[in-house]
Parts: sequence; structure tokens; C-alpha cells
Amino acid sequence: MRDSAIKILTIDPVEFGATILHNGGSLVADRALYHQWELPVPGDEDQWIRLRTTDDGSGVLSAHHRLTDETATDSDAETPVGDVPTMLALLARLGHHPARHWEHYRTRYLLPTEHDPVNIDVVEWPRVPAWAAVDGQDTPTVLTTIRRLGEDPDAATTATAVDLLADYGLTCHHELTFTTERIS
Repeated sequence: MRDSAIKILTIDPVEFGATILHNGGSLVADRALYHQWELPVPGDEDQWIRLRTTDDGSGVLSAHHRLTDETATDSDAETPVGDVPTMLALLARLGHHPARHWEHYRTRYLLPTEHDPVNIDVVEWPRVPAWAAVDGQDTPTVLTTIRRLGEDPDAATTATAVDLLADYGLTCHHELTFTTERIS
């Protein structure tokens, strides 16, 4: 089974969270600071490795790929990581070096649907407006959820975080931390 992730751009995190709760959703993880490293796969710009921290301070290592321009789809390949610094060192020994290191805040929600629940992450990055990543079992489920939340699916995007940050002139060479000024 593949999952589909579509982003709703330029949201107010508090208002959008209230909308999710009003529509029967539940708060899974309150606003927490995360670190994320993106490691490109040499020779294939549509694939990348991500190492990110989790709520408990451990990490998750995952492989990602973009199948089409319409749907950004993640592979099912991911595994927990107990020691993030050691995993970064192991990846470096294998020739995978982080192209970027970012931090962001994430608030996680779960919204029941007719079939499987949909995960919704409200994501706040430095220097860009917040967005919501709606992640469900398939694209029709995600689009139905976006409509249910009062948003226009045609205004949503499958762009990756890298693509969205590039819209604000930020590249893999920018260090994104919350000591920088945020665009409102």
C-alpha cells in the first residue's frame, strides 16, 4: 500500500488545528521541535534519504521518491533509529552526506475518514508561512479530507519541503533555524 501526501499552503497553525478538531480530529502530538537532514541519492534528483528526529528524541530513517508531478509518494521503506548522530556518521561512511539540515515545529493530528484515518501535520518552518501536510492511504482520500477541512484541493500541492522552501529563495545551502526571522 502506498500513501499520498498533499500540502495545504499558508495556513494559520492555531486556526487550522481548531478546524481539524472541530471536524472530529484528535491531537496526537503537541507542537514539538524537530530536526531533519536530507541526503540526496547521487544521480537521481527524484529520490532522497531523510533522517529526522521524533517526539521522543530518537529518529526515523526513510527513503523517499517522487512518482509523478501530481503525487509525491513516499516508499514504505523506513526504520526507527535510536542514535541519530551515529546514524549520520554511518550514512557519511556510505557516501551519503546531508545536503541540508533544518529544524521545524510540527503538530500532529489524526482525522477519521470513511476508511483509514488521515494523518495531518501542521508544519512551521523558519522564514516561510506554515503549511499542513495531509497524508492518507490514497489521493482520493486525501483530496476528500482537504475539502472536508474547507480547503480547495486545486490550491494544494504535492511539492516537497525542498520545493516549497525554494519558492522563498531558500536552498539546500541555507541553514534554517528559528533564530532567523519568520515571514508572516
